[in-house]
Amino acid sequence: MRENGDCVDLHALPTGNLVQVRLVKVITNSMRVSGLQHHSSIAVVDRGKPIKAGNIVHVRYNGDEIMRRLVRRAGQWFLQADGPTIHDVVISEDDIVERLSVIIAAIIFIQ
Repeated sequence: MRENGDCVDLHALPTGNLVQVRLVKVITNSMRVSGLQHHSSIAVVDRGKPIKAGNIVHVRYNGDEIMRRLVRRAGQWFLQADGPTIHDVVISEDDIVERLSVIIAAIIFIQ
């Protein structure tokens, strides 16, 4: 917030981390149950937060940007959607996974 109180920095508000926190437009409904809805929300992602199983993450997976829950089962990593009709994405050694960021919040637009 500025000294005069007229502005709030939405990048830094959730964590105080202005450098590593970014706002990303939600481009899918695969995580709707978790509050990330296409056309009506923005994901707040923190690139500096340690990543662990169970986090909802934003990644570039083989060139496609996706938002999914990071899951580890039987020694294998998966990207799992909320919807039961959407198949898990298996992460193999041959896959290219870039910019693994933890989604820490969502901004929901009221229409």
